Amino acid sequence: MRVCADGPGSLRDRRNRRPGALGYGRRRSWSTAKALQRARIVLLSAERLTVLEVARRVGISRPAVWRWQRRYGKEGVDGLLRDKTRPPGKPRLPAATVAELLALTC
Repeated sequence: MRVCADGPGSLRDRRNRRPGALGYGRRRSWSTAKALQRARIVLLSAERLTVLEVARRVGISRPAVWRWQRRYGKEGVDGLLRDKTRPPGKPRLPAATVAELLALTC
């Protein structure tokens, strides 16, 4: 995947125009760290390093590198600044089922 990191609207361009713009949110330090890690993935990819080398330098898995390269390719810098929403987890067991299981163990 070819990643252009220096053109207009690129990560470097936006970072230089709006210092500190990466990672605004409720948990700023956490989201800033994540945004910087993702930016690093894109910038290292722009240097044409292998996915394995990018993963090694950033300290993440290869699928994570692929994920952020793909997201940057589709959505640009804005795709790096936020996590995708996820559906809620499994619903809790109904109280009747919990009571039945407890009755079986006693």
